[in-house]
Amino acid sequence: MNILAAICCFLVPAGWYALYSAGLFDDRTIAVLLVATLVSVIAFRWWLRAPAAAGIAALLVALTLSYDAHIAASFEGPLEEHVVVEGDAAYLLEPITRATPAQLRLTLAAHPAIKRVLLGSDGGNAMAGVQLARLIHARGLITETAPDFLCQSACTYAFAGGVQRIAASGCPLRFHAEGGALPPIAALMTRIHHTVLDLPPHLSAAIRAAGPVKTLLRINSTELRDRDGFVTQIDRARPVQACHA
Repeated sequence: MNILAAICCFLVPAGWYALYSAGLFDDRTIAVLLVATLVSVIAFRWWLRAPAAAGIAALLVALTLSYDAHIAASFEGPLEEHVVVEGDAAYLLEPITRATPAQLRLTLAAHPAIKRVLLGSDGGNAMAGVQLARLIHARGLITETAPDFLCQSACTYAFAGGVQRIAASGCPLRFHAEGGALPPIAALMTRIHHTVLDLPPHLSAAIRAAGPVKTLLRINSTELRDRDGFVTQIDRARPVQACHA
């Protein structure tokens, strides 16, 4: 029984952390789960006389979660340096970091008239990209590729959250292949992220079928509209010079 209690005390917070890393929970939700987990650990320790090592392991995972949530809400400099607002649009043109969802959340609170998020990023933190998608979708916002900017990797995750998704004509979006040259754990997390984002079946199949050497799969925006419905509208007037870089 002691061994079973030790395993539970370690696996429960570790499981929360894995789901949090997959973007299934925002920072507020994970804080509630964290408190519940610590209370459960104390209960296991008292009822089942779990070894002290189990409580220490759970505490270490809890501290890791707390630190990660702190980093997610921390950023330096004025907010305007990270999210540019013009009219009803918010521009995210920097690499996506753990702090980007918090930056966008604060921007939306300060500018309730925002209806569109224009994305132009080489990517960044995948978990943050999924959290951006969930935030964008929950607020009913439109996503667009920013004029003359690439959108790849975690940027396509954020793009997936739009209730409408507008891309430049002839401009590819670049998705992470689920296998490719990624290490096994990274490949597994990529597959989990794509599942959470609920990508269209044909797009998911194309990503899974990518060759073993590819890490980024280029798919033309027109194909993403006509075949997959992932892009809902093509903007033929949008500059595309950077799309072919």
